[in-house]
Amino acid sequence: MPSSSTSRPIAEEVVSRLHLNVSTGTLLSRVAIHPLTNTNVLTVSVSWGDAATSAQIANAYASVFVDHQRALIASQADAQVGFLQRALPEAQEHLSAAQNALAAYQQKTGITDLAAQTQSNIATVAALDAKAQSAQLDSRQAAAQTRGGKRLAGANAARRWPAPKIRSRTR
Repeated sequence: MPSSSTSRPIAEEVVSRLHLNVSTGTLLSRVAIHPLTNTNVLTVSVSWGDAATSAQIANAYASVFVDHQRALIASQADAQVGFLQRALPEAQEHLSAAQNALAAYQQKTGITDLAAQTQSNIATVAALDAKAQSAQLDSRQAAAQTRGGKRLAGANAARRWPAPKIRSRTR
């Protein structure tokens, strides 16, 4: 239910719009406003001498209430726009300072495009990883060949080979 502080200005405007010949207090005593739970809908009930006037007052009351709500929201929006307009120059200064600091850092470190630098570093790491894996494979293959060679040499050493015959030629 709207508070009496918001109802009084609304009731005054309804009296003015409809040119009613009653006080604001009298109008408020004949109007009941009830919000529907969990909605933005209000029920406006008016007790008047005739149904047509009751309907006019209820409709005018709803119209004025909506107008007041619009004005309230517009004033809040204007206040926020004003705040943003006052804060924007300072934010732009901070942005400019951050951009200058970034440019100085990039120049100092030699990084001009962080995304490109990152991609380059990833490619370098991937190439080094591939070389390390290749070296590990080569090492395993060499070890296997060495073991195989030692076995073959051990087997050949264990065998008895006949002594070579030496022929001599005399002339």
